[in-house]
Amino acid sequence: MAYDEETYEKLVGNFQLLCNIIRQKSEGEQLKVDLSRIEEMIQKKIPDTLKENAPEDFYELYINFKSEYEKFRDFILYDKLIGKNIIALGGGFSSGKSSFLNALMGKRVLPADIDPSTSVPTYIVSGEKHEVLGINVFDAKVQMQPKDIRKIAHGFGELEDEEEEKVADAVTLGHVLENIFFSTPLHKYSTDA
Repeated sequence: MAYDEETYEKLVGNFQLLCNIIRQKSEGEQLKVDLSRIEEMIQKKIPDTLKENAPEDFYELYINFKSEYEKFRDFILYDKLIGKNIIALGGGFSSGKSSFLNALMGKRVLPADIDPSTSVPTYIVSGEKHEVLGINVFDAKVQMQPKDIRKIAHGFGELEDEEEEKVADAVTLGHVLENIFFSTPLHKYSTDA
């Protein structure tokens, strides 16, 4: 099948984004802090130690602890969060979270549709320019463009040719990314008193 040049360029762009998102951590991308001893303790020593004498709700406590540890790792992977107050916005799919944040920023920067949109936990921080950084399941930092948030959350890879025939079906990539960090000058709110 032959594609027109515009469709071909879109296919190449999608391929490059996919390669970027699923790449593994490179040697130069090590954390500033070695967490291997903590991770070994969390993954092996705590469960082994508490197998015999654990409280009844140990499993729930352990899962909650691991979840908090992963949030801690996020701060280390994206150091712009250190020292920031974090406000969480939660709700069901398609309940208007992205629309609300877009309204606060005065511009549509997050995908907001009737179908589930932003399927990856997304942090919005104030910055001098629009920058998007994703952390994938391999703990690799993935530089992206703001428009890539929509592709990841809303059907990556769907393309139509110039006759509006579907060339490629959509897939979601939210399961490959742990977090998205979106730095933007549109974030006008500060915690400074």
